[in-house]
Amino acid sequence: MKELGPNEGMNALRHEDCRFCDEYERLIRGRAEENRQLKERLTKGLEQASTDDRREIAEAAVDMRQRSEGLRRIADHADVEAERLENILSGGPDRAVLRGRELVEALLEVIVPGEILHYREMGHRLAAAGFGAAGVDPAATLLTQINRAPQFERLGRRSGRYRRADGRGE
Repeated sequence: MKELGPNEGMNALRHEDCRFCDEYERLIRGRAEENRQLKERLTKGLEQASTDDRREIAEAAVDMRQRSEGLRRIADHADVEAERLENILSGGPDRAVLRGRELVEALLEVIVPGEILHYREMGHRLAAAGFGAAGVDPAATLLTQINRAPQFERLGRRSGRYRRADGRGE
């Protein structure tokens, strides 16, 4: 075996007159040349990009930046609105917290006779109108009042859906 210098191949040892070693070295040199040619083509292509292409890319970047800023403004507005709604749901200053008969009366104001809704949707309607249920668990308070009120009919055993009475006999 013949020892090669650092620039003579990938292996530190080489078999003399070995066709496999010769083939391996030929493949390695070929791959290195292909990589060099590819790098050269890419570099030339980058340098030859026309001014129009660069201008178009710059305009697209400005457009994307403007869209991004617009989306940020929308997201900021959504954050403010979400905070306001959370404040309402938590009984904050924007919301009247109701219980008992007052809660049922508020529900009657926001739900049309004959309308079928899930109790959570009823809670969302109340919140949108600026009302909320009192208690540690407002959803449970709302559900209790709906079940007690003769103006609401439960649909199904555990569906959570209720129909508001048609307005007669309320």
